[in-house]
Amino acid sequence: MEDDAAPEVIPRTPSSGTLCATCQAAVEWGCDLNRQEGESQVYDERAIWRHHCPDFDDRLRTVQQWLQDCRSRHGECRQDVKIRPARLLDLSSVALSGEVKLVLTADIPAADVRYTALSHCWGTGTSEPPPKTNGHNQQNHMRGILLTDLPRNFQDAVAISLKLGIPYLWIDSLCILQDDKEEWEQEAMKMAHIYEGGVLTIAAAGSPDAYGGIINRLDQPTYTIPHPHAGDQVGAGPAQPSLIVRQQCHQHHLHSSMNSNYRQRGWILQELALSPRTIFFTKGQFFWQCRRFFESEDKAYRSSQFEALFKT
Repeated sequence: MEDDAAPEVIPRTPSSGTLCATCQAAVEWGCDLNRQEGESQVYDERAIWRHHCPDFDDRLRTVQQWLQDCRSRHGECRQDVKIRPARLLDLSSVALSGEVKLVLTADIPAADVRYTALSHCWGTGTSEPPPKTNGHNQQNHMRGILLTDLPRNFQDAVAISLKLGIPYLWIDSLCILQDDKEEWEQEAMKMAHIYEGGVLTIAAAGSPDAYGGIINRLDQPTYTIPHPHAGDQVGAGPAQPSLIVRQQCHQHHLHSSMNSNYRQRGWILQELALSPRTIFFTKGQFFWQCRRFFESEDKAYRSSQFEALFKT
């Protein structure tokens, strides 16, 4: 199916006043939209339903709402972690100089230590490795690292953090001295606290390495299709609503949306199980997970249980 071509839609038998459509190109999962007669639009307040290929900033409002609701209403998701990572990336200079700066967490007032943590795949043996901090370049990184010198995943994580109003970011390859075995072991022992203490974990689940990008165009666009009976009553009564169709999410869609390199990382279970909140960025859509619930961006799936990430 061409990217900009509308899918072939097969009408289905309505039940209880529900209008449904199935996308033939996605017959494995189906592609449903339910619109009850007389009801307001259930899904349309989210950008993923309002535009064919919605702007990322527009879609990010859903993440902002998830985060706001969780922080204000979910007592079980509030963290009080005293153990911090040794270093963080300070994002306060991005707007002025286009740089991030490596800083010692001990130099930041405890009340101001608010950070996101990046969960990502470094890549395979054939991939270019991500930039690293070591004893030779640590001082240079503390003076500033140009965003343009960072791989796309890192740039996107910076952009997401800033849009969410979070001033610091933790990335393993930059915030741990990679040539200092003693420090690496110390920070590895704190890894659970690092992810647990972050405001949010940004999971680059759709990228095979550091360069694939987190902010990507949807590969499952939304299509608006005229109501099947829109032309039957021209000029008589209110216009019939259109059908909005996109590929349906199901319980294990997150697993299949993850890039296999990311899914098979040894650290992933610890990172995602210990994080109080995680946003999974896949090419299909966003997925939110906190200690209270799991939900897909299109609202087609929501669960109060921890998502079965590794179940096929």
